[in-house]
Amino acid sequence: MNTSKLIYVSAFLFLLTLGCSSRKSIKIDSTSAASDAPVVSLRFEWIKEKGDKYDMRLIVKNGTDKSILFYLNELHCFKGSVEGTLKHTFFNTGHRTFKFHPGAQEAYNMVCKVGDNVQGDYRVVLGRVLENPTGDGKTPGKQIAEKIEVVQKSQ
Repeated sequence: MNTSKLIYVSAFLFLLTLGCSSRKSIKIDSTSAASDAPVVSLRFEWIKEKGDKYDMRLIVKNGTDKSILFYLNELHCFKGSVEGTLKHTFFNTGHRTFKFHPGAQEAYNMVCKVGDNVQGDYRVVLGRVLENPTGDGKTPGKQIAEKIEVVQKSQ
């Protein structure tokens, strides 16, 4: 490896370490998975506290033998009793309709903006889960679950 590549790689690794270490990471409790697992399970892979907001990686799994869907506006985030605004982390680009075939699992990076000096546990609530009878990811069917929740104790 030539000297200039070594310098660039070293600088990148230094900046990456500096950026990651300046945030408070929350240790995820393995029992934080949602209890409604036969339909849909939610769990946090990680949470990073960032002052007036927190970033998270939310894992969603379809535990049914049917195709399902839900909408972004059905996902609600909280810190303590304060409801935040939930968005995708990268300029709010990402799914508005979340669709899952039987057994499918996806992970999403999201941000919850709750305001300054808010204390309490981290929580995400999924309002309604709908069947997707045609399997096309667009056609909503009957509601099969509601108010699925995942909670992570603050540390």
